[in-house]
Amino acid sequence: MPNALAQNAPGQNATVQSALAPNKPMPNALAQNATVQSALDTTRLPQPVFAENPGLFKPQIIWECNTPSTNKPPLDPISLFIENVLGIRSVDAEKLTVDWDIHHKCLHGVRNLRFGPVVTDLIYEKGLVKAKSNKEYTLVVSGRKYKVPAGNSTFSVINRREFMVEPYTLPDPLQGVSSPDEWPSRRAEILSLFEREMYGQMPPSSPIFLKELEKGKTFGRLGLRRQLRMWFKPDHTGPYIDWLIVYPRRSRKPVPAIIMLNYYGNHTMLSDKEVRLPDSWLENEKKKGITSNRAEEDMRGYYTNKDNPYGYYPIEEMLSRGYAFVTACYGDVSPDPDGAAAQEAMAYTKVFELWGPRDPSRKDNTTALGAWAWALRRGLDMLEKDKRIDASKVVVTGSSRLGKAALIAGAYDERFAVTVVNQTGGGGVPLAKRNFGESVASETAAFTHWFCRAYDKYAHAEDTLPFDQHMLLSCIAPRPLLVQGFNNTWFDTYGEFLSLKAASPVWEFLGKEGLPDVPWPDIYDESAIGPYLGYVRRDKAHGILLEDWHWLLDFADKHVR
Repeated sequence: MPNALAQNAPGQNATVQSALAPNKPMPNALAQNATVQSALDTTRLPQPVFAENPGLFKPQIIWECNTPSTNKPPLDPISLFIENVLGIRSVDAEKLTVDWDIHHKCLHGVRNLRFGPVVTDLIYEKGLVKAKSNKEYTLVVSGRKYKVPAGNSTFSVINRREFMVEPYTLPDPLQGVSSPDEWPSRRAEILSLFEREMYGQMPPSSPIFLKELEKGKTFGRLGLRRQLRMWFKPDHTGPYIDWLIVYPRRSRKPVPAIIMLNYYGNHTMLSDKEVRLPDSWLENEKKKGITSNRAEEDMRGYYTNKDNPYGYYPIEEMLSRGYAFVTACYGDVSPDPDGAAAQEAMAYTKVFELWGPRDPSRKDNTTALGAWAWALRRGLDMLEKDKRIDASKVVVTGSSRLGKAALIAGAYDERFAVTVVNQTGGGGVPLAKRNFGESVASETAAFTHWFCRAYDKYAHAEDTLPFDQHMLLSCIAPRPLLVQGFNNTWFDTYGEFLSLKAASPVWEFLGKEGLPDVPWPDIYDESAIGPYLGYVRRDKAHGILLEDWHWLLDFADKHVR
């Protein structure tokens, strides 16, 4: 780093001398705001200068751009300044696109940026970009595209840089607790807080009424397949959930089970032609062959291919290791469409019919996440009636949004012996106060049906949260919990690790070993998997893969085998 720049970095004003572009005039506004001496060798500046060591520079700069920029790359004679200090990588006057790589967490931006017919202001402050433009154009912020309309607009910016995480303080899960006997009361207090402020009221328990639809052998002589329909009214009317259970046939005693919801239907878990397709509405997925919002025959056995990058379910291996596998399609419980209007119209159907009309004045109404967790709990009710299953040894799991549902189910229902969650993303395991990756703002905007309206007020105000996700994890203690992360900044797997570390004292307080005292482990490093609390992460694709199942089975074996 050149000394001149380092010396002037802490100030809010600077001067870029003609050394940056000796043959071109300097805009007056910039000349009033900068000081980088002519000895500066611009050809040796790192790209970007301050992203590698953000402590060198804390800008409070709003650059007034008084000369039009029509060329590509534009903004000469000070392109190094606006690229390295302000983070504006390029401005395309033909495609009407600005590429802005925000790498400072303080106030900064540009006014009167001109390219083609566009004149725009772009100001970043506290996770938000405020734009003002005379015409519509495309803004790319740290790789994400936004359409900037004419007029004033505001965009939430996703933070994927660790140094931009603001300092935060986590509430103590053990606040007011002096002995293990007092923990149940504190646990109930925490769960009530999550119901009021995030996940909505947990639906009440319900009687279940079961009918066997089909049964048969599977995996040769290794497994027994059984399909059950679950109603919630004695006359077998109203909403229902279709469950698939696969048992190991050779067991002479009740077996432990793994229960989870699936995305596209029970028929995707097995290739057996007898497995029914769900009747429920599903979001279209062209990559997976769903084009009419209904399950397709082409997806039969989709997750039985171990080379499938989107997920693999080794049911035969589960059976050989002595576990039953239990699953239902989450669309049977509550549809999960994209878009706020569709979410409002469709998500609160199916099992929501059991709970009466929603009160629009309440901010803690039951949510889709709460309903999916409720379904897992009703699945456990079913297993308690099954003589082939040891219902005291049930592992609840799930991936992504269904990992969130599994986490909620495990936290609220102490009957689940083991909880293993996979790549939950924001609103699951990661600490929300970090405002990193999938944030409160992005969650509440994109998934209005996942969270209750009380949670909306914490968008861009994470520091005001009276709780964080480590407190939800603590409600599983002292039962075993394994978190499987995905090496992707959107899912903030480092925030997952920190969340576990913050929850670990509760396990220790209740007499169990906490998270192993190790640094954040690299991918596939199992050093943070303890006997009761564990963390591991991997790369590849988003979804449950073979290595995830091996980690789950090895962890569960310690407790239910």
